[in-house]
Amino acid sequence: CCCPFFAVTALVYGWPPNVPAAELAYSLRLALTAQPPPPGLTVLDRLELLAALLIKCLLIPLLGSAWLLDEVLFGRALDRATIVAPFFEISAARSGSTQISHYLEQDARFVKFNFSQQMFPYLWLWKVAPPLIHRFFSRSQVSAFVLSKFPPEFVARHEVDPYYMDTFEVSFIMSNGLLWGQVGPQGIKDMFSARPVTPLLRAYWRSRFVAHLDRVMRKTLVYNNHGGVADHRRMFVKGHFLAAAPVLEQKYERAAFLTILRHPVPRLRSWANFMNAPEPGIAWNWVSEACVYLETQYCEAEMEFFAAERVGVRGTRRCVICFDDYVNDLRGTMATIYKRLFDADVPASVPREHAKRVRKYALNRTLAQLGISEAQIEADFAEWIAWMRACGAARSGGGGGGGGSSFKPAKADDRLRVLLDAMHVDVSRLAVSVVVTAHMIATRDALVGGAAGGYSRAVVDAFVANRTVAQLAA
Repeated sequence: CCCPFFAVTALVYGWPPNVPAAELAYSLRLALTAQPPPPGLTVLDRLELLAALLIKCLLIPLLGSAWLLDEVLFGRALDRATIVAPFFEISAARSGSTQISHYLEQDARFVKFNFSQQMFPYLWLWKVAPPLIHRFFSRSQVSAFVLSKFPPEFVARHEVDPYYMDTFEVSFIMSNGLLWGQVGPQGIKDMFSARPVTPLLRAYWRSRFVAHLDRVMRKTLVYNNHGGVADHRRMFVKGHFLAAAPVLEQKYERAAFLTILRHPVPRLRSWANFMNAPEPGIAWNWVSEACVYLETQYCEAEMEFFAAERVGVRGTRRCVICFDDYVNDLRGTMATIYKRLFDADVPASVPREHAKRVRKYALNRTLAQLGISEAQIEADFAEWIAWMRACGAARSGGGGGGGGSSFKPAKADDRLRVLLDAMHVDVSRLAVSVVVTAHMIATRDALVGGAAGGYSRAVVDAFVANRTVAQLAA
């Protein structure tokens, strides 16, 4: 019964971004031709994958109609809604991003959608379902029911609550019906890469995903009655969608971007175990191969995007914090985020201390058990690790920002050696640069409005703050 409505509205409003299109051919090709490492894919496995794709195809008219019904009922209101300076927390998987998002969403100045809304991104449903559900069930009963649908190990590693925000792109990937973990490591690499390698996947993240996100943000504003031009509350979205970050920066004026840097050794271990927390899980060797590849791609793209000047194009802002700072000094970390991104103090509603939480993992393989060398990770990610520590030192005014509880920070001289080696800095030239920069900082008052030409303090401060070690050495 949905097919005629879907066909007509899709012609009028275009193909909805919440259902797959060309991606189905990609998934079909993988299901038929992928040759993953052992245990490989049996004929029965491939038949199951084809059956899953068929179900996804059959659901397209239903899910597409649910999306397009919003366009029919609320399309004009959605077009009028104004997205003002959105806030994107785009951080690597297993970096503490979900927990900090739950803290930040306590700020009433942010508008956000919760886990239930992102899984069912239909404004008409948001208006109808909650009153009906809460007429018979309390909020705690709904939360308990949702949690019961996840494996205990998954819940132990990830804060799941239908009334709080969660990783946005997961719902997008699920609704688009792409095969990834079931077809081997290549599917995982393609799906989650921060640097998509094919035109199809680049369009998937930089066009279809952005269109999906933009419309869901507008639905959220209209739902919360904050869609007017005069309203200046910020949309707040959390995820790992770094592949789309450059497009989002160009699209939204004065957008704010936040990332959390955690050492890749404990993060890789946490990520690999987390990917196998849901049952029936993915072959461990597939997970290991994919995680190392994706970590390399992500760290390169993350450093490229977040290491640029803090104030970017169209007034966008970026903030980098370190995982250890976040764990050990939540108050100071929140102050840094609000100062760098919003030029504001932390509101009273945002927590300053971590809630106590006991973590007990039944599944917790080491990297050695996964066939991943910690020493090799340290060597391969030396430049990124140096950047992470430099960011931690910059915030604290001294000590480094380590990477996680299982990683022991190097001594100070080792930190400096790794930093210089990673950036190929000549020590003698660096010494001269440090002296010159220190002199500039000490005499900046003389530069401001003085004989140097009357530079503003903002110009002088920006010059000093935005020089990287490599730039100073040059």
